[in-house]
Amino acid sequence: MKSQIKLVLATVLVFLTLTSFASNIQDVKEKSLTHIIICWLDKSVKSNDIEVIINETKKLNSIPGVSGFSVGKSIKSNRDIVDDSFTFAVSMKFKNMKEMNTYLKSKMHVNYVKNVLKSKAVKIIAYDFENETSN
Repeated sequence: MKSQIKLVLATVLVFLTLTSFASNIQDVKEKSLTHIIICWLDKSVKSNDIEVIINETKKLNSIPGVSGFSVGKSIKSNRDIVDDSFTFAVSMKFKNMKEMNTYLKSKMHVNYVKNVLKSKAVKIIAYDFENETSN
């Protein structure tokens, strides 16, 4: 009887250890990411040209690997914490770092930066972060 109890306890202990290990493996897998770009265009860029740039920016959504996309102009604010000095921003989601790196190297993205943004932007900042979800 004691040996059966020990066997059951050992089996439960192994099960709990393996379950914990499997849970930790899931935590190790690569997390999805968000890629945010903030753009300040030269003051000489007219509002019609800003619309053209935003429309060109929307095309980036078709690059393989982009799983979420939004673009828009700055919203003016009186709140001290809000930086509304930029012209427009882009937010994209990727399943993992490999997908984002593939996007960044894509011909469409490289040409967009070179031919659409580079001559008109006075400042560009990128923010990349891992996405955390809560249950």
